[in-house]
Amino acid sequence: MTSPPEQITVWCPKCERHFRDWYRPSINLSLGEEWTEEEIEQASSVECPECHLRQDVGNLIVDQDGFWRVDGQENSLNEELE
Repeated sequence: MTSPPEQITVWCPKCERHFRDWYRPSINLSLGEEWTEEEIEQASSVECPECHLRQDVGNLIVDQDGFWRVDGQENSLNEELE
């Protein structure tokens, strides 16, 4: 299941401002939903409206092949269960 969007408050380390944005805690691409790379980027990162610094929010993405990644690390769900 892909998580519904959640609104979050973010602190920007570059300009030191707080702003509100949204993200999805998890995205499951193996369910057949069509996601573009731009949609995945938008759902898994935030951009400061003042200085435009983009930050990853560390969500879980399950690829179509069943591999999952958090913050760029790839792992197999089966490997974790063994």
